[in-house]
Amino acid sequence: MERNKHLLGKLIIGGNIELSSPLLIGCGEDYNTDIDVIKDKKGAPFIPATSFVGVLKQRFHEILNSGVEKFISDAQFSSIFGDYDDEKTTASILSCSDLTLAEDSYSIEVRDGVKISGKTGMAENNSKFDYEVVGAGAKFKLKIEIDLFSDLRDVSIKEIENVGGIILKILKGGINLGAKTNSGLGRAALKDGRIIFLGFNKKEDILLWLNDSFMDSSKDCKDNSDLINWYNNIDINGNDFVIKVSLAIKNSLIIRSYSDDPAAPDASHLKSAGKYVISGTSIKGALRARAERIIRAIADGRGESEKSQIFIDALFGNSNVREGVKVDIPSRVIVEEVEIKDVCGEVQSRIKIDRFTGGVINAALFDSMPVFPIGKESNIKNFVITVKKATDMDKGLMLLLLKDLWTGNLAIGGEKNIGRGVFIGKGAIIKNLSDRKIGDKPQNEEIRFFEIHKIPEDVKKEMQGFVDNLNEMPEAELKKYEAIINKHIADSKK
Repeated sequence: MERNKHLLGKLIIGGNIELSSPLLIGCGEDYNTDIDVIKDKKGAPFIPATSFVGVLKQRFHEILNSGVEKFISDAQFSSIFGDYDDEKTTASILSCSDLTLAEDSYSIEVRDGVKISGKTGMAENNSKFDYEVVGAGAKFKLKIEIDLFSDLRDVSIKEIENVGGIILKILKGGINLGAKTNSGLGRAALKDGRIIFLGFNKKEDILLWLNDSFMDSSKDCKDNSDLINWYNNIDINGNDFVIKVSLAIKNSLIIRSYSDDPAAPDASHLKSAGKYVISGTSIKGALRARAERIIRAIADGRGESEKSQIFIDALFGNSNVREGVKVDIPSRVIVEEVEIKDVCGEVQSRIKIDRFTGGVINAALFDSMPVFPIGKESNIKNFVITVKKATDMDKGLMLLLLKDLWTGNLAIGGEKNIGRGVFIGKGAIIKNLSDRKIGDKPQNEEIRFFEIHKIPEDVKKEMQGFVDNLNEMPEAELKKYEAIINKHIADSKK
């Protein structure tokens, strides 16, 4: 049935989406790098509305199915965001424009990537690539409109306001846009956000909408205080297993970045928006390579080597041909790009040695500029690892990775053979370690510690239980990973 086009009003959400980590939304071209950022005809980057709304819809759907208060029904969700199947198509009443730059200040950076071998921990041959990103700090203008039609009897104005409030909370809390989001790219949040309901039975509201000046108005949304209090009390965070760790650089660190300036060092530590950072891809690559070694050792010891790859692919993701179809398995491990503070860059000259003769190789002089810590305090705070829908085996593996990071047994970045990229643990927070009580601690309470040997005995016992579970590789747990992969294979065949 055709929808009556008579509008009662619009709920409008606006503000600036600011990047806290670089953004990669490719245009499908490779003029400058292997993956170029999408740009408009003036050469400025933008965020396509299709990408933005797709992420917002998926995040909203996750919240609806996470056990929080059911503030709208599935049918109402379909009416607002749109839906289609073989029998019926429902047009969305939510619209959004492409997100264009709010300020002229932005940067296009080039990142280098390389595939790391899980067996050797070294870069694989012919596996280097590069890609463009929009630097952190860039701001994009956002405007979302939700229409209230006179014939839309299944969704009331109050329910639309509720939806708007949840969208505002999602955006203020942060979402991940574009590619490589599980590796720390595309983290963005709404700044200076506003929400307002414009009733089209009021001349002043119509003028606000026509002039596109609602962001400059002192007028707030209808029933503002009730709405703000309502959505502030909604918990949209799931029960993800989260590790936040603070680290100090033991010696030095370099995530290589290359310059086209002939006067610059051959390689210097990576910067984003003028700040030294550890890229999420470097963190994710190091974690995966070490995880593969751990799981392979356990599986080989139990004579179940073929099951190790199933575990890794179901946890860290993979893209491969399975049963004759291309299957993309998304990662359930999410890391965030992290800023490094209290460090300085220092150029060091080196030369390559011929291992056969022990002499120097001609024309092999090069220099690099790693970063060195200033003082002994934590340089890296809120190094975050998140696991979606974590099993007991997942938690056991993550705890082993945390131990290796904390004790300096897991290095990140380049030039590890000369001691770079090693850390010292300074503090950790573990969230949702268990859904059971740990001693007298309530369910899902955050566990905090600053020294491993001072962790309470009951917490140590609980942690060891997850590690023991990983070592046992119970068949019931392994079937969960097989089910994850089989589901993606079945979806790819459709």
